[in-house]
Formats: sequence, C-alpha cells, structure tokens
Amino acid sequence: MKFQIIKEKSKILKAMKIFILFIALLVGNGTLLAQKKTKNLDEIGKHLTGLLINRGNINESMYAINIERLFPNEDLSEFEDSPAEFIVSMLYGSQMELPVIWNELLSQADSLNISKKAEYFNTYYFQNGKDNFVLTCVLKQSSKYYVFSSIILEWENDKYVMRLYRKIKEYNDQEEVEKNLYSIIEDENIQELKEMDDFMEVEDF
Repeated sequence: MKFQIIKEKSKILKAMKIFILFIALLVGNGTLLAQKKTKNLDEIGKHLTGLLINRGNINESMYAINIERLFPNEDLSEFEDSPAEFIVSMLYGSQMELPVIWNELLSQADSLNISKKAEYFNTYYFQNGKDNFVLTCVLKQSSKYYVFSSIILEWENDKYVMRLYRKIKEYNDQEEVEKNLYSIIEDENIQELKEMDDFMEVEDF
C-alpha cells in the first residue's frame, strides 16, 4: 500500500512537470510586459530575492502556491472523477515540489557564498498566455550577479509561484545577465524533455 502511494505521488509529480514544461516551452511566444500590466510581478521578484538572501521558508511566503488559497471555500473531494481533478492534481504537485526545489536553491546560495549583504537588482518577466508569467530574479553581491527563475500563475486577482527552477547562475556583469535571462529555463527544459522520454519508455515497458 505504501509503495502504491509513493508511486501515485511520483506519477502526479511527473505529470505536473509535463504540464508546467508545456507552459514553459511556449515562452518564446511571449512578449515583454508593459509596466502597467505587471502589477505585483516586481513585488514578487523582490520578495523571492529577499527570501533567498535571508534563507527564508518558501512555505511561509504569501506567494507560494497553495491549494487552500486557490480553493478556500471548496470541498476538493467534489472534483474526484471530473476533468477538474487533473488540474487540481497538477496544482497539488506544484505545491509539493516547491519547498523541495527551494531548499536546493538555498544550498546553492550557500555554495556560492551569497550573503545577507547581497542586494536585489532587478526582475525580468515575460507573459506566457493569459495567466502565466516567466520571472527571472537578479541579485547582486560585490561585482557578481546571481540569477534564478520561476513560473508565476495568475489566479483570479492574485499571483502565485507555481514553479521554481533548480539552478542559480552567476554572471560577471549586467550585459551577460541580459544575454542569458532564460538560459536556466532552457537548460532545465532540455533536461526534462530527456527525463520525460525516459519516463515514457519505462511506462511503456
């Protein structure tokens, strides 16, 4: 029984990655947003950067995706065996994976010697479709720039961090940063496409 539960959770996470990867692969069709259309995005970027610098807990962030926030007055059992069940499962998968990846980013921040003296530098973003945004946060310490990325979900009038990418990259100057704004996402998408192929082969077997 325990093995079955673990297997089901694994399937949810794999399906969630496929769903989010599909969203991410459409980034190239996005357009840089005008400031008036980006309410809260800069704020989220500053918040995530500050949380990383101070080694905060992503689960305590008001921007972290959470099923209870998305469906505050809903009985989720009512979604069982309905088309909505798939979406709820994907969102729940995102919620489960968020703190895991955040802890990986905190470990990288330690390895890169990012200290509390680091400062928020900028947030770059693209809109992908109607309710998804790709966010890249940049912080600066001494002469170095550090970059990490996420996907933001707009849900009604709120925005939530739906996914964090696993890598922090270091650059020497702002020009280098802006030439490689979404390289973290591209690299991880390529890796996940390979993992998806391997996963499908195992499932077929």
